[in-house]
Amino acid sequence: CDGGDGTSFFAFVGSTFRSAWQITDFAVFELNNRPAGETGITYAGWSRANIPPRTSAGIHHPNGDVMKVSIENDIATSVGWFQANTHWRVIFDDGIVQHGSSGSPLFDQNRRVVGQLHGNQNYNQTIPYCDQLIGEYGRFDDSWGRNNNGIFLAGRNATNSLAPWLDPNNTNAMTTNTIPVPSISGPDYLCSTNTFSLQNAPAGSTVSWSVSPTNLFSGSTSGSGSSAPLSPYSSFASGQATITFVIETDCGKVPVHQSFWVGRPSVPDSIIWGSTSPTVGSYEMYLVSGGIPDGATSMTWWLPYCFGCSDPWSIYSGQNLIQMVAIVGDSPGYVQAMGNNTCGNGPASLLYVVPDVGGGPCNPCPRIYPNPASDELFVEWRFEEEALRALYETDEYEVALYDIQGARLFSGKSTSVMFRMDLSKLRNGFYYIHILHKEGLIRKQIRVER
Repeated sequence: CDGGDGTSFFAFVGSTFRSAWQITDFAVFELNNRPAGETGITYAGWSRANIPPRTSAGIHHPNGDVMKVSIENDIATSVGWFQANTHWRVIFDDGIVQHGSSGSPLFDQNRRVVGQLHGNQNYNQTIPYCDQLIGEYGRFDDSWGRNNNGIFLAGRNATNSLAPWLDPNNTNAMTTNTIPVPSISGPDYLCSTNTFSLQNAPAGSTVSWSVSPTNLFSGSTSGSGSSAPLSPYSSFASGQATITFVIETDCGKVPVHQSFWVGRPSVPDSIIWGSTSPTVGSYEMYLVSGGIPDGATSMTWWLPYCFGCSDPWSIYSGQNLIQMVAIVGDSPGYVQAMGNNTCGNGPASLLYVVPDVGGGPCNPCPRIYPNPASDELFVEWRFEEEALRALYETDEYEVALYDIQGARLFSGKSTSVMFRMDLSKLRNGFYYIHILHKEGLIRKQIRVER
């Protein structure tokens, strides 16, 4: 009594009724969804032995309140309620149970459930609640409903017994142990060779594992046992992956999944020119935004080039804003965005911004035309400043073509301001152009149509 409150909880919505019996006051429901390992929830073990617990612990939610534990240091007594010897009676040494706690488990000295709370037959409304220390629990062995040969007792069946639901294969087990929900330990981001491990697999079970998609990994992508050593396919591998451990038990196969990211983040979505905002000092502020790349925990915005800058040209409000930044200044130049995670920086997207010639970007820069295309496609760099022409006449860039499934169909390199691509052998449909140069990657979808 007079304990504190709590704020942490897990909620599981949806269950299916399986069985109940008034004599020992039990009911069994099966959750529609298995609790995840990261909740820290345990599966309660049980004992159907006809032996009173030497010591006991009742774990309950008194009157629906935050979870409490009550302790009994002495041996329990068998008592009747409706019928003889159907309940364990305990007189708690520390704590009590309260209305609203019915159905909560009584654990024995081996941390196994031996009964569920029914109440207190001798409850007296004239006595303060905290002075009434008795709790009476329907006996687990009496709720079992089958004998040791697996035969139902008189008047018992699958709707009023525990056995069909806790021992569906009729193994005649007397006990099971309390165990944490099986979970997987391993990194959230796989940057180099590392091991994923299954925790809390039931004793005696067989475990196997597999990971997908397999193209992100080198070496084995499946195996047996509770440990899975995984390595990225290369330093360029990047993508979402899932590892699955399968536990084979007497009750069937139980899969346990965990998702993680392989390598550096993907390329951010194309940077988009936003709007002109209020001035900072004597300079206008221009907003640009980009989608957060998959696998990124943050984004870095950078100004790799500013051509002919005679005024301040800088990122406003820092370099690690997630999705939108403002640039200050009136000179043209590039804005770059890249995603970051513990594996490093991902590839960048670039946008050429020309505030002083109309307040907008050369978007896209380079220009890709015609789109839709038929037999040929051109990549042409547009220049608002002569400094850019000098840049792309000396630095090499690469142009690659991919189909809609991501298969690379063509690539070529050039230092020219104009690049021509032959599309005459392609079928009608959508494709992707990747233009890679020294400071990042530009992507654009094209359509071939004849």
